[in-house]
Amino acid sequence: MSLYSNDSRRASPWSLSNVRWFAVDWHILILAGILIGVGMLFLSAMDGAEDAHLRMAGGVNFAGHREKVLLTAPLILVGMLLRPSWVKRYAPLIYMGSIALLFAVMFIGNERNNARRWIQLPKFDLQPSELAKLGLILILARILSSNRLEKGKDWIAPLMAAALPVLLVAAQPDLGTAMTLVPITLGMLYLAGARGRVLAGLVAMGFLVGAGAHSAGLVKDYQWRRVETWAASYQPDDLIAMRNGSGYHQYQARLTIGNGDLWGRGLGQGVANGAGHLPERDS
Repeated sequence: MSLYSNDSRRASPWSLSNVRWFAVDWHILILAGILIGVGMLFLSAMDGAEDAHLRMAGGVNFAGHREKVLLTAPLILVGMLLRPSWVKRYAPLIYMGSIALLFAVMFIGNERNNARRWIQLPKFDLQPSELAKLGLILILARILSSNRLEKGKDWIAPLMAAALPVLLVAAQPDLGTAMTLVPITLGMLYLAGARGRVLAGLVAMGFLVGAGAHSAGLVKDYQWRRVETWAASYQPDDLIAMRNGSGYHQYQARLTIGNGDLWGRGLGQGVANGAGHLPERDS
């Protein structure tokens, strides 16, 4: 069902007078609002910690996050009111814009933790890899809207569109975010009608490419250690042995779950937060 009445298809990108408000995806707005609210609640609970070890672990700037929410939350509604035809028409520009930002962050981005992932702006920092997720979804939707993936050549355009941002994000280096683009691509291909065995073949090929990249020395040591740590973390003794090194995050996560059980210990009373074990409390 269209969000707009038939007499407004050639109007501006949006027109509030012609919006069919019952067709708005209110559940998306509600879920987004809940997620934002819960996130702000937890940040508020951690804000204002006065203990020295918490200040050393990094303070929480709740007021700064509140400004960001007030600035960006209206964009969610604006995005939902855009005409689908307008979004489809400009999807290539949005995608290319996100790719341009991924290139730009390599040169003008701030280096943090040995990676360039952020572009510093006056009020907040911009992470181009997050915009790349939106750009990838839009360009894949446009490509796959007229592509049934019935022939081998039909796969070239969507896979090339996905490969570019994956490689650019991995080069920052940000392997974790790069890997999140993979299930996005697989999900879009599945919704477009791709067969399960073909997708399984792509996943297997991805593992082979990763193994080949490691053998060729293209995968950094710390990136490969993450894979090894993930595999070893299922053995309790191994995880305990790695708790102060590569297994720090997995160990702290399980420690938190074990101490908090189903309902937790209370806002701001978590073990990791109270003991100053969160290296990035503000994120």
